[in-house]
Amino acid sequence: MVRRPKVVTPAAMLLSAALLGGCAGPRVGTDPPDRPPAAARITVHPASRLPDGTAWPDDHRGTLSFVTQRTSPPGGPQRRVTWPRAAKAPSSVPSYALTERLPDLGDRADRLARALGLDPAARTRPDGTLRYEGAGDSVLVVATGGGQEWAFARDGAACTDVDGTATATLLAKCVRTGADRTSGSVSRQAARQRARPVLAAVGVDVDATRSVPGGDGMLLYVDPTVAGSSTRGLATGVLVDRAGVGAATGWLGEATPVASYRVRPLSDLVAPDGVAAGGLRCASAGVAPECARPAVLARDVRLGYGPRWFGDTLRLVPVWLADDERARPLGALPAVEEDLLPAAYRQVPAH
Repeated sequence: MVRRPKVVTPAAMLLSAALLGGCAGPRVGTDPPDRPPAAARITVHPASRLPDGTAWPDDHRGTLSFVTQRTSPPGGPQRRVTWPRAAKAPSSVPSYALTERLPDLGDRADRLARALGLDPAARTRPDGTLRYEGAGDSVLVVATGGGQEWAFARDGAACTDVDGTATATLLAKCVRTGADRTSGSVSRQAARQRARPVLAAVGVDVDATRSVPGGDGMLLYVDPTVAGSSTRGLATGVLVDRAGVGAATGWLGEATPVASYRVRPLSDLVAPDGVAAGGLRCASAGVAPECARPAVLARDVRLGYGPRWFGDTLRLVPVWLADDERARPLGALPAVEEDLLPAAYRQVPAH
């Protein structure tokens, strides 16, 4: 019997938790912040004159994956975040669309398949995907449109029952990363060695990754940059245990500037007490469990990008990003004018 995937959090819930960032869950990455890793980059193609940005649609499609679940577990303990009210940024920035089609997608997907020990000759083409199946239940799926999301799972045959454009997305979300406890943890050095060829196949240097240990393996992941700016929500990740690569996911898409957005300053989003729009305000420790813990100071605040679906096109739109005192990612704040946001996100802080 083929197991149906779990119901996953829709885009609105993802953005309100991961992008609005009034309360941000702790990230469990453990790499020391003393040496910034070499950046993994999204290739950007030039564009001519950019039109003004248009409103974000209220849709129900996200970019959740097992990497998101491991680095920002839903339902985990939360932390309050204190934001600054000013940071350097240009008055406007472009947004980017990830490619609908890559002319050499087949070659890229085959290269990735070989790195995962799968035979490219066995590739099939269910509607909207390239699919590779190997020994046992191992499956690699690459979406042919919408940013070319890809996902691999050693137990993937039991993880998805849908063919078509959503297959890679479903596989990336429902990977049973904790199912095989017998495989156990692995050292960071061994994980890097096993993940290296997989990451190299998609143009990522293993030195760019952060590590997250766990009982079911070591996760190595990286958020790429676009035009020199950080992103949040399009991570490439590889989960390694003693048996090898158990799961992996990422995006192959390249980017083109498509619109120009006015940048909304932090002073419009953050109240004088440092609480961001939609954030938790604690009159006493009993208001919420989060109020019993001290607020985390947002550090290295900078303008970056987060993913958002415009129909079947995945765009990167401007957001304010920040890290905590250990250089671990915190939540983010939308950095576009309020009238361009869905109604659910139009929350003005108390002044």
